Amino acid sequence: MSTHLESLHSTGLGGFGHSADDDADTAGREAVRSALAGRVPGAGDLVIVFPSAGYDLEALHRAALEEAAPASVVGATTVGAFTDEAQLSFGCVAAYIAADGLSFGVCHLERDDADIAGCTRRAAEIARDRAGEELEHAVLMLMCDGLTSDHRAMARGAYEVTSSLIPLVGGSAGDDLVWQATYTFGEGQVLSNGIVAVWINSATPMAVSVDHGWRPFGKPMLVTRAEGNTIFELDGRPALEAYLSERGAALKEDGRSWGEKCMERPIGLPADEFRIIQTHPVVGSELLRAWGLEEPARFVLQHHERVDGSGYPHGLRGEAIALEARIIHVADAFVAMTLDRPYRLAMAREDALAELVRHRGTQFDASVVDALLALERPRALPAAA
Repeated sequence: MSTHLESLHSTGLGGFGHSADDDADTAGREAVRSALAGRVPGAGDLVIVFPSAGYDLEALHRAALEEAAPASVVGATTVGAFTDEAQLSFGCVAAYIAADGLSFGVCHLERDDADIAGCTRRAAEIARDRAGEELEHAVLMLMCDGLTSDHRAMARGAYEVTSSLIPLVGGSAGDDLVWQATYTFGEGQVLSNGIVAVWINSATPMAVSVDHGWRPFGKPMLVTRAEGNTIFELDGRPALEAYLSERGAALKEDGRSWGEKCMERPIGLPADEFRIIQTHPVVGSELLRAWGLEEPARFVLQHHERVDGSGYPHGLRGEAIALEARIIHVADAFVAMTLDRPYRLAMAREDALAELVRHRGTQFDASVVDALLALERPRALPAAA
């Protein structure tokens, strides 16, 4: 995504920006201005905003509309946000897409829980009609209230309009995992039960890529009690207990297990908590030094340094990192990727090797990666004459 947006910056077709300001008006304006990067938006252009739910959203939306005018503004609240410039636990990200060979149709409706599929179908139809003349290629983007009770019905309604020929992309709004209220933006409105449909027509093909970090695990379980999007029972058992037992991370009477804590951090640790994690090479090194093991202590201290200087704790680069530490770094990463963890399943060995190769010379020492490849991928023996 970052490569694509960099090309948009250079050609004037669009861009992205962000703000971490606590003030809603300032955050909305800064994010949109940064995305525009001095360009003047047109009436057919599109600006997408992704703010944290803790803002005064009416004020932020109003500021974004003023900065983006006369372009259309759509968006949804998030659980954190990022660009290739910053990762925000609280803030606003904006993306600008110019109508150069594109046309956009926007519809923002309140959700009707009695007919979610029908409501989504109407939003998609209105957005399609507002996009104007049909071009050779099209995509439908949907953003919805994250507390919608039946996302499957929403997808069904959208597919009644797109069929299988037009890609459907999008996602649900978030509220920093509070699960109380999420919000969508479009047509000058901020809604807590909304559906935003953006129909995009294009004279040239548009690439759509889908991936996620979740993998099936364990046996299928039946949801036996739920309210809205909250699951209370699986197979007749308390849901958290059933989930954790399937993961091999039972509930602890004297404190929460790592598996329970992972449930609160499905997209990773915030920056302040990750900084605590980054102290472990220092702590390990000090423990070894207390036993008089100076050389091993140095290797442990450096085993999360990266050859391009982006590691921690000291940002060492290249051969300033001990060879032993560079070896530990590669071995540690390979073992971590190929073993099950409470938060994910093990990767296949070939996939883990491919990941090491992908970061060879940046995160990992190239010669160490090559040595591991030689061990893991020995040359085939020559065929007998």
